[in-house]
Amino acid sequence: MKVKDVIKLSADLRKKDCRKEAKELCERLGLDTEKRVEELSFGNRKKVAIVCALQHKPRLCVLDEPTGGLDPLMQREFFTILKERNAEGATIFLSSHILSEIQRNCTRAAIVREGRLIACDSVDSLSKTNAKRIHIEGNADISALKNVRDVQKTDNGISFLFSGDINEFLQFISKFRINDLSISEPDLEEIFMHYYLDGGDR
Repeated sequence: MKVKDVIKLSADLRKKDCRKEAKELCERLGLDTEKRVEELSFGNRKKVAIVCALQHKPRLCVLDEPTGGLDPLMQREFFTILKERNAEGATIFLSSHILSEIQRNCTRAAIVREGRLIACDSVDSLSKTNAKRIHIEGNADISALKNVRDVQKTDNGISFLFSGDINEFLQFISKFRINDLSISEPDLEEIFMHYYLDGGDR
């Protein structure tokens, strides 16, 4: 079957005329509807699935790893389409192991471990733990510092997550020669690993 045949079949199964919407989606995603599906790359097959899923403007979308195979430009366009649909009132559930996608594009996030929901909140709230990501350039020895985990050696120093009192931390490192110091909120990937590996104590 050609791409256009698969898209039409999907619309016919829903008894809807989706030609206008399908045409617009294909243009935005750069999908050639005259090619046979068996000739398509994995990324273009994914585009066909996206068009079939969205052309009838569903009120609820459940999408599992939808951006696999898409290049960065197409990923951006795809999420632009989803945001437009959401603004029109559609509810969108998205599962992804690319946590930066969730952080950039979703308003709420849930973390599932071994079939059990262990966290569900707004992306902003999940990101606001008491842990901070700290990067130190210098000769600081943090082996005696408590409330430290995920220590990573860097070319010029160390990086780690710290969940203790920040004033005590500053007092602790003041005895070392520090060339540079940065303290930031951990990203969603670090939050995910915190819940997944450490039991989720915030």
